[in-house]
Amino acid sequence: MTPVLDHMLAMGVLPDTPRSAHLSPVKLDTTALPGGSVVMLLFVGSDDEPRYVLRMPRTPEHPERLVCNFSSLEVLSGISELRSDVPDPVFCGHVDGTLASVETCVPGLPMALRMRIARDEGDLQELVRLFQLMADWIWELHQTTATPDAASDAAEEVRALDAIVQLQETGMLSEPQASWLTGVARSAGCRARAISRIHGDFNPNNALIADHDRIYVIDWEFSRPGWPLYDLFTLARTAWFDPPGGTGPSATRAQALWDPRTAMGQAFTRAISRYEALVGMDRADMRALFGVYVARLVVEQLAQRAAWMPRLEEEWRSLVAVAVQA
Repeated sequence: MTPVLDHMLAMGVLPDTPRSAHLSPVKLDTTALPGGSVVMLLFVGSDDEPRYVLRMPRTPEHPERLVCNFSSLEVLSGISELRSDVPDPVFCGHVDGTLASVETCVPGLPMALRMRIARDEGDLQELVRLFQLMADWIWELHQTTATPDAASDAAEEVRALDAIVQLQETGMLSEPQASWLTGVARSAGCRARAISRIHGDFNPNNALIADHDRIYVIDWEFSRPGWPLYDLFTLARTAWFDPPGGTGPSATRAQALWDPRTAMGQAFTRAISRYEALVGMDRADMRALFGVYVARLVVEQLAQRAAWMPRLEEEWRSLVAVAVQA
């Protein structure tokens, strides 16, 4: 790691950071998945707060998500409605032979990344209860929506979820950094709610954070087709873009998802109802939540396709507008 940081300073890629500066990296706990990244907070000199976020591919064979994430930031940083919540893309390229990207560290809610850094024991126990309840209905929902070849994966991930609940870990950051992140959540007056297993993948650190009338989704950037409940989010995304009565290519699946007369719709409705009971969200909130997250996913996917770039801002503006009005 030191050679990469030294070369980064020598290349002058970090704005307002002298080449003689001392960089203190703090590695965030990550999950080893194909396409995943090693993520580090970079403290400069004696800074009390991290200034940059450094990402590197976990394996050289899978740089796609890192490059795509950086491309999406380049698009999002130019949209005024999202400006306060989007980091500045600083650098993406090879450093000392290692692909790396750097973005600014945005303070506030976007940095409340680690759900398991609870503000007190009560928060931690609430998280544990949520994970336990979610494990129950996620399996039921998966049984309804999954393809047969995904069943074994679902069983494996549910067992992994059970193990996480039993461990009740509170995070891997050092005490000063944990205190800083905890302070961010406390000062923002936000309530952290676990929403992993419903918005794309099985990373236990994914979260929903509600702050007054705004909803933030923390996705720890690990998902891949074929994981249990990846299909669930695909269906939710389909429902957002192709609501019942629509003419899109996936309109039939969308209708089934939201139609309580179908088995899939019944399972989804039960799941949403249980989650609403837990966190006090109504259907409009849930649709808004999916819309905001889908917008992010759209950017990540389409940023790789230059021909689609002009459409990205329009997609974002329309989805954010709907989410605000819901």
